[in-house]
Amino acid sequence: FCGEAKLEHALTETTTITDKPAVEAGSDNTFAANDLSIEVRINAAFALSAAVGVRYNSAPPLGRKSTDTLTTVHLVYSY
Repeated sequence: FCGEAKLEHALTETTTITDKPAVEAGSDNTFAANDLSIEVRINAAFALSAAVGVRYNSAPPLGRKSTDTLTTVHLVYSY
């Protein structure tokens, strides 16, 4: 089984929230991920974005945790 989605919602004219869940499941391992972000437009060229990502692996390599997280903040330039 494999599936993913991209869900976006405009909270205001300048603010968008995005969620990207994904799952890959097999007989030996299951991988699940979710990326949640918010982007706020400053003007026509610049935006600020903050995100958190979570990754889960039911059978990680020996000595590794099954869940990882990543938090990011970006200055976005559009041209």
